[in-house]
Amino acid sequence: VKDAEDQLGARVGYIELDLNSGKILESFRPEERF
Repeated sequence: VKDAEDQLGARVGYIELDLNSGKILESFRPEERF
């Protein structure tokens, strides 16, 4: 289930996940953080 959310989150929801979890960005690339 994380695989599907990872792809979508990394593109459009990675920003929202950061506010909710705050740890998702760490998983993604540091360049996508901002």
